[in-house]
Amino acid sequence: MDFSIIENETTLKSKEKYIKDDYFNLLVQYAVKFHDCYDVHEIIKNLFELYSIDEYELFFENKLLSNNKYNEIYFEIYTLFCEWKPYTYYNMGNCRGAFLEEFTYHLLKKIYPTDNIYKESTITLDNYSSHTWDVILLFDDLFKSIECKFSSYSIQTKHINQIKGFKNKFNNCNVYLLSYDYKDAIKDTLTIITQNKTEELLEIINIISIENLIEENPFKTSKTRL
Repeated sequence: MDFSIIENETTLKSKEKYIKDDYFNLLVQYAVKFHDCYDVHEIIKNLFELYSIDEYELFFENKLLSNNKYNEIYFEIYTLFCEWKPYTYYNMGNCRGAFLEEFTYHLLKKIYPTDNIYKESTITLDNYSSHTWDVILLFDDLFKSIECKFSSYSIQTKHINQIKGFKNKFNNCNVYLLSYDYKDAIKDTLTIITQNKTEELLEIINIISIENLIEENPFKTSKTRL
């Protein structure tokens, strides 16, 4: 099958402000370094959904009371958010999405060669052109396309239809829907979108939830994760 992968320069340029942000990059490094620690993902997720120093402080105090194993790391991430205050100058929905995409890209870089990983790219074949995938991996006999949605609430019917349409065209590609959200929340959203027909969807889409990220390689094909 002779197809092309074309990076979306406009979308990549729109994400440059995050890539140039030292705090953003440091947070990505924390997520990658401790990707096998569920608690680290949870604290990042929760802090990303808060909008003031007071909310950060309240969450951090409660988190310390409930678990002390990673308190030093919690404090470092908490301090990063307090200094960064991303809500003051970023659209947080876009910032959260950019974080998950960059985290996914760097996590894949730990496993596969960088030259085989594409960001913000479309796949074209003859007259067909896919939507812009957040991350694509093309390595030896591996062909994986990944859609990143920070929150399960961001998953919409159009996204599922785009993925299904692509899968019909590229049956040999493993498609992934990765959400930095909890398994039950993703399942609830997909149940609504598919009108209780999630089994059919899970036959063609690999779901990665925040609980799956602790695996050594979360991008192994596994369609029965919900």
